[in-house]
Amino acid sequence: MSKTKQETTKERVRSGKCLHCETAEHQRGLCVKHYMQFRRTMLALPKKQQADFEREQIAAENILAAGHVRILTTDNPFLGVAK
Repeated sequence: MSKTKQETTKERVRSGKCLHCETAEHQRGLCVKHYMQFRRTMLALPKKQQADFEREQIAAENILAAGHVRILTTDNPFLGVAK
């Protein structure tokens, strides 16, 4: 049975690796190189499209939502429950 993308994402975050390569995670599940690629791509878009682009990338699990690394790596079962 193959792992789901969500299981793979959790595994990579918990091991401290970038979602796209073997480099150490820097921010939001990405290494410095991939985070900068994400930022440059997003900032090249018109302001009105940037939030949609970010939401699409989060939904596709190409980058994690702000604070999500902490939720995936904590042993606190209550973190992430309260909205």
